[in-house]
Amino acid sequence: LANCAGYGVVDKELSLSEKRKLHGWINANSADDYEPVKIFYKEADVENVTSGTFWLTDTPNTPSKMSNQNQHRMAQWMRCTYKGCPMMVVAVHMSQKTSNNDQGDSEPMQSLREYEMGVVQSWLDNPDNYDPSVDGPVVLAGDFNANQSNAVFTNWKRNNAKRGWYYARDTMWDKDQNAADVGKTFNNWGGDATSTIDHQFYSGFSDVKSYKVDREPYAGVTYISDHWPLTVVYEF
Repeated sequence: LANCAGYGVVDKELSLSEKRKLHGWINANSADDYEPVKIFYKEADVENVTSGTFWLTDTPNTPSKMSNQNQHRMAQWMRCTYKGCPMMVVAVHMSQKTSNNDQGDSEPMQSLREYEMGVVQSWLDNPDNYDPSVDGPVVLAGDFNANQSNAVFTNWKRNNAKRGWYYARDTMWDKDQNAADVGKTFNNWGGDATSTIDHQFYSGFSDVKSYKVDREPYAGVTYISDHWPLTVVYEF
């Protein structure tokens, strides 16, 4: 947070004992097997913050990894009020490959991807976790490691009977500042943008005011990540 004055963060920092349980061996100092997710928020505008973690596995309430996952994958949620309006954010980082190194749209990878998204859907469908009448609108955002055309997003890209989910980019297509290259977000630390794998889905907001893949340098640094930041402005 040293370079993010005025911002708070919610995350799940694992203790050494938790890391040992995850890795299953005594030397668990490496982060290679663990993909943390963090949510930053502007403290002047965001209040009443509560947060938590669930894992994209068959035991979501326990730090865990399934046998077909290459890394431990998780979701971070934040319940808050933004300038007095209740809302919720769920941030995810889904698997890039399986434990057998299956990638892309291969059947094993697609099966894992669908399972992980199913965990997210089940968590959001539980009113003990998210109740739109109390918690307000919700944004589901993150690195999904899947292009926007993937079938796993079908229920998130159109009006869904249960929650009314929409895909932010579809809402703003006619005003998308990156429409010429389909808003590609993965730059591979300086290579040409090759895919759109970072997404935002939403429910409960009245409109999306802007959508942009931000390719401007930050503090003189051209690439702050191997992904471009995705900026979306919602309206209550």
